[in-house]
Amino acid sequence: MQSTTQTSTTKRTPRGRVLVAGALALVVTAIPAGRAFADGAEDAPPTTVAGSATAVKPAAAGGAAAKPAAAAAVAAKGAGDYYESAKASIVKSDWASAIVDLEQADKLQPNNADVNNLLGYSNRKLGKLDISLGYYRKALKLTPKHLGANEYLGELYLMMNQPAKAKIQLATLAKICGKTCEQYLDLKKGIDSYKAPAKKK
Repeated sequence: MQSTTQTSTTKRTPRGRVLVAGALALVVTAIPAGRAFADGAEDAPPTTVAGSATAVKPAAAGGAAAKPAAAAAVAAKGAGDYYESAKASIVKSDWASAIVDLEQADKLQPNNADVNNLLGYSNRKLGKLDISLGYYRKALKLTPKHLGANEYLGELYLMMNQPAKAKIQLATLAKICGKTCEQYLDLKKGIDSYKAPAKKK
């Protein structure tokens, strides 16, 4: 089978590269399994976790032909489709749209650490810190060694002015991936530059 190669442009991000091929934007990581990143974000969200047991599965084929057209269209769109659509929205910083798609992915494939991690990220970008916290905790309950969720939870704690808890996440990352992995280094940079809010007089 011949393969067609499209010309791609590469955009550098803080966490990796975003490859844009034709009209279809695909976020691709050049980082180890479990790494999460996004375009245009200072602490970028996870895309997909290669080889992860929790990776979002593509929609199953078949079974739609006997249904009405509208129902068939809905049935044909699976968790993986919603997940990819959410990532495309995140690249555009469209957090609200990403959340809508991620919630659909969660309904179709519940208890997925990657989906919960992205829900945590998108809600955090909208300033919904308590909701974000719940999703990060769920992601880590499902996959305790999820690198992205551990890092982003630490960054959320910094936003919540809880640096001591952020340092606990940093220690967790040190055990999982060492002190030279990107997740550890990025969270450490955030902790080192953290400044407590000025006390009101």
